[in-house]
Amino acid sequence: MKPFRLAEDLPADLQAAYDFYRQRSAAVADRFVSAYAETRDRLIAQPSLFRVRSHGWRQAIIPKFPRYGIFYKEMDAFWLIAGVVSTVQDPDNLLARLLIREATEDRH
Repeated sequence: MKPFRLAEDLPADLQAAYDFYRQRSAAVADRFVSAYAETRDRLIAQPSLFRVRSHGWRQAIIPKFPRYGIFYKEMDAFWLIAGVVSTVQDPDNLLARLLIREATEDRH
């Protein structure tokens, strides 16, 4: 099985999502992080569980927090978890962000 790699910018994504939910309450933000970790662990255990989207990325929606998804993709030598990103944004901006991360991580 191919190893998984987290994109360099993923911690900043997670912090931004945490901050978004922290505006409601610390408890909600903590539940989001737990749900993220469970979803991430699930996709690592079964990478093909989530289907490939038309843009070539897989998207794992975080249960109870559907505003955010984990975007990941199979590369030649590894699986890249490129980001935990709000799905409530311009799809072109989202895809551009993922493509930049893919290019950056593929060079490492």
